[in-house]
Amino acid sequence: MSSMSIQCGTGVIIQARTGSTRLPGKILLPFYENNTILDLIIQKIKTIFSSEKVVLATSSNIADDVLKNVADKHEIKFFRGHEENVLQRFIDASCAFGFARVLRICADNPLIRTEFIEDLIYSAGISQQMSYISHATSDGRPVIKAHFGLFCEYIKLDALKKVHESAHDLYDAEHVTRYIYSHPSQFQIQFLKIPTILNERNDLRFTIDTAADFKNIQKLYLRLMQHYGSHYSLENLVQEALNDEHLLSSMKKEIDKNGK
Repeated sequence: MSSMSIQCGTGVIIQARTGSTRLPGKILLPFYENNTILDLIIQKIKTIFSSEKVVLATSSNIADDVLKNVADKHEIKFFRGHEENVLQRFIDASCAFGFARVLRICADNPLIRTEFIEDLIYSAGISQQMSYISHATSDGRPVIKAHFGLFCEYIKLDALKKVHESAHDLYDAEHVTRYIYSHPSQFQIQFLKIPTILNERNDLRFTIDTAADFKNIQKLYLRLMQHYGSHYSLENLVQEALNDEHLLSSMKKEIDKNGK
C-alpha cells in the first residue's frame, strides 16, 4: 500500500471546543486579519486533504453550536460527540465517516506544519503495520507531551478501540492517545525524529493554552507574515522567536506553568 493509498483511506479529525478553562473561546478569537486560529488550521489541512476527509469534531455542549458555522464556512465535515470522553468522540467520528485511520489535530496549534503531517502519511505507507505514528524528542518524549504545537498524531481506529477496551482511567479518555504511548508493548508504535533545530529547546512554545500564549503567537505570526508570507519555513519560525528575548522569556514562563 502506497502513501497515496494511506492518505485516501485516512481522515483528519480536528479536535475543538469553545470551553477552554484557561482561555475560553480561544479558537474563535480574532487572530490574524479576518482569521481565527481555527481558520488557519483548517486552511493548512485543506492544502493536503480534500474537504470530505476533514472533520471538525466537537462536543454536544450547546456552547459548541457555533462551530458548525466554522465547518460550513470551510466546507468540511462536522461531528458532535461526548463532551468529556474525547476518545469516544474520536471513535464515533471515525466510524461515522468510515475512517480506518485518523490524523489527530488539536485546534490550539495554528502553527502546525504540513510537512510533519506528510511525514506521518509517508511513514504509514512504508510501515503499514504501525498502529500509532508521531514525532518524539531526542530523549524519546512524544511531541504531544511537549510544547511545540507543530505536530500531530496518526492512529488506527483499531488502536483507539483497543484503548477504549483496555484503559480505565478517565485521563486516558480525555487525552485519547496517552494509553497508547504509555503502553508500547501493546501497540505497534513508531516515533520519527524531530528536526535538530527543535531538539533540546525548553524555551519554544508554539501551542496556545493561555492568554499569554495567544498574545505571543499572534505577535510572532504577524512578524512571520510581514517578513516571509504564508510560506515561511520552520527555520524562519524558530529564528524569529529566538530573535526576541522578551518573547522567549514569556514562552519559557508559560512552559514552566503549563508543563504536560
